[in-house]
Amino acid sequence: MTGVSLPIRITLVIVLTWLLSVTATAHGASQTLSILTWEEYISPEVVADFEAQTGIQLRLSFFDSDEMREQILSSQAGQYFDIALMNSQQLNLYADQERLAQLDAAQLPNLQHLDPQLHQTCGGHDLHGVAYSWGTLGLVYRADKVKPQDIASWAKFLSPPAYLRGHLGGHVDLFDSIIPALISLNYPISTSNPLHLREAFEVTKLWLPNVLSLEYIITAAQSDPSFDEIYVALAYSGDQKVLNELTGNDHWQYLLPSEGSLLWIDCFAVMEDSSNTEQAMRFLNFLHLPENAAKNAEYTYTASPNLAALPLTSKEYRTDPLVYLPPHQRARMQLYAPMSIKAINLRSRILSALEKIHASQ
Repeated sequence: MTGVSLPIRITLVIVLTWLLSVTATAHGASQTLSILTWEEYISPEVVADFEAQTGIQLRLSFFDSDEMREQILSSQAGQYFDIALMNSQQLNLYADQERLAQLDAAQLPNLQHLDPQLHQTCGGHDLHGVAYSWGTLGLVYRADKVKPQDIASWAKFLSPPAYLRGHLGGHVDLFDSIIPALISLNYPISTSNPLHLREAFEVTKLWLPNVLSLEYIITAAQSDPSFDEIYVALAYSGDQKVLNELTGNDHWQYLLPSEGSLLWIDCFAVMEDSSNTEQAMRFLNFLHLPENAAKNAEYTYTASPNLAALPLTSKEYRTDPLVYLPPHQRARMQLYAPMSIKAINLRSRILSALEKIHASQ
């Protein structure tokens, strides 16, 4: 999501170099907050309003994979970030490693508007994070190229018809890359069973010859010369909106495969090393003013955990079944669950192997 045509590792060097140069003067300045997030994930209007009302400048930096975010936060530049976005699974890992600040509920009164279950998933009793959005993992596809019935299930996506072979997009993610294989095998998405994970690896390896790019589809849209040849890709709800805006047409659509999928919850957390905790909590509270939560929800076209925001959104948005799932689809969704360290390490090795295999094709 960097918007430049460079491999992630080179992009990471540029990000770190930029951060180290700008933070030499910005670090410690009480009127600047550095935020690490996905691109196109906060409404520019909300950013501008916060800066105008508080005098606090927001410096946004972007990652396009969980691995890239981890590389940044674990590097020397990581100490300069005040706030980082992560899903609920990763938030728990960071909290266990004591890398996140404990938040003061008294300074976050707008959390009263949050769905209690989603709030609990991100915040917990120790309040290490604030729920920001939620959605699903599915497929984006070009309606002018693809018959949706041909990709209606994960099994079909993993074994596509001839006209889609060589036109698929994947995603390099520690937790999500092998979810299609795990679900198609009827295994839990958060399994720690090494036999499950190895079988999912074999299924995904057989799928790789059909894959044109493993670059996250939003990044590919901005930087990959072969993007126009990608017809179907692993993606998250809301990505179709970004893709249509980037390409200037309405070709991109989103679907949930019939077997069910991941229901993810994204959380904002304040880093333990931040010297701007008070300002960071002020920003998180600002995000959950209902009118601001409504703007962010429609901008990202993902579901908001802020119940008071929904009446302020458009009817088209709040009745979209791809955003707010009907009960029969919601019942087939899985949340992240705790994984063993051994399983996480095995997933990391699987991901590395898949990247190497694809690069050698």
